[in-house]
Amino acid sequence: MKNYNYFTFKFDAISCPKCYWSGQGKDLAYGEFFEDSFIAEFLCPNCFDTIAFVQFPMTEEVKKWEEENPGKKTGWEE
Repeated sequence: MKNYNYFTFKFDAISCPKCYWSGQGKDLAYGEFFEDSFIAEFLCPNCFDTIAFVQFPMTEEVKKWEEENPGKKTGWEE
């Protein structure tokens, strides 16, 4: 299982090692959200096996991303 970058996750190519589904992060189903660490679990939309974890960024990290990547979409805006 891989930890993905919040800012690129929605467009990353991802595949399920269990059922071999493949797609992008934006196609995954939401699993649990761990409030104490701001980590979200994402599930395969086909077999619902856990595929990925994504940690949501702090405000400073968002500002830094926006400064370094002006106008670049993350997919979370939708």
